Amino acid sequence: MTVLQKKEEKLINVLEGLGKDDKITIIGMNDFGFPQVSQTRFYSLEVKDNRFQTFIYLIHKPKNKRKYFKKSLDHKDIIILNGWHDVDPDTAAIIKESNEYITREWTSFDSTFLEDVSIIWESDTLYSSINI
Repeated sequence: MTVLQKKEEKLINVLEGLGKDDKITIIGMNDFGFPQVSQTRFYSLEVKDNRFQTFIYLIHKPKNKRKYFKKSLDHKDIIILNGWHDVDPDTAAIIKESNEYITREWTSFDSTFLEDVSIIWESDTLYSSINI
């Protein structure tokens, strides 16, 4: 069993242990490599296998929404926290302002924010794919 298969198995076990309408916070990177935080209610888990890969889908209802959404959790660095937490991605960055522009200390696809979150909310972490 490879390291990737162990991570997938651990994620599946954690999500199967959740009950319907449990509040969770999902923290990860969006497609542009910047931190993204989602407060949501868990509904169900969908796992699809083929010969080469396992696809893990989370069916959930985001905060203040009425319908369910399907989110792919395949091979992504994510952290799942128990309950809703107000995690602001901008607080992890050191913002330097000048008259013409604003710069941040972390760049896209930088895992520093995820590492900080996994340390700060260690007691509420259900799953973390971040290696510190």
